[in-house]
Amino acid sequence: MGMGYAGNFAVTIEEKDLAKQVPAEFKTFDNARKALGNMFEEFARQVSLDDVDKDEAGFAEMQLAYEILCEAFKAKAGIGLCLGFHNQDDEGDRYDDIGGVYWSLFFDHCFTYTPAYLKLKKACKGEIRIQHFVTFG
Repeated sequence: MGMGYAGNFAVTIEEKDLAKQVPAEFKTFDNARKALGNMFEEFARQVSLDDVDKDEAGFAEMQLAYEILCEAFKAKAGIGLCLGFHNQDDEGDRYDDIGGVYWSLFFDHCFTYTPAYLKLKKACKGEIRIQHFVTFG
């Protein structure tokens, strides 16, 4: 399989704002995170790849706290939430807005199509889509 650049974006929320939305669940999550210590970034990396090793010490508890937090946030805000990780040094660029752990909101829960767009999409038989690309320079 070939390797190349891929464009990415995220609708992010600051952790302090997330904590205000679901304080009890966030506190439980934060306690599990503190118990993991310096392994939290590795947990976040695995979550972002959808491949959490629950045999790793503390990861099963962290996964449960994470899932409860996400469910509580969705119930309160009506928007899906996920933990992400971006290694800016190894896989990114110095101009990236994100480096390390971040919280991302589900794009399609944040933005809706206008009636005009839906009409055009129907007329085009659904062949309108968001596509990603990168530029260099």
